[in-house]
Amino acid sequence: MNQVLAQISNHARSLSQVLQSSDEVGLNQLYVLKVLESFSKIGKIRARQVLDELQIDHKTKMSSLSADQKASLLEALQ
Repeated sequence: MNQVLAQISNHARSLSQVLQSSDEVGLNQLYVLKVLESFSKIGKIRARQVLDELQIDHKTKMSSLSADQKASLLEALQ
């Protein structure tokens, strides 16, 4: 999981790559909030605001996001 977060913070993974469906265990076990906060262009405050606007619980794991939620997140954060 730490490796995934490090790749995000080092710009090795984009938001669209992270939100694509994946069987990667490390990514799927992370909370959506933690993943979004790892992007320098999003940050903690904006991540929480967007999740609240889209009515996505901060404790939702990446594997639990629906395709519609992923599309909404991508649209709101780009």
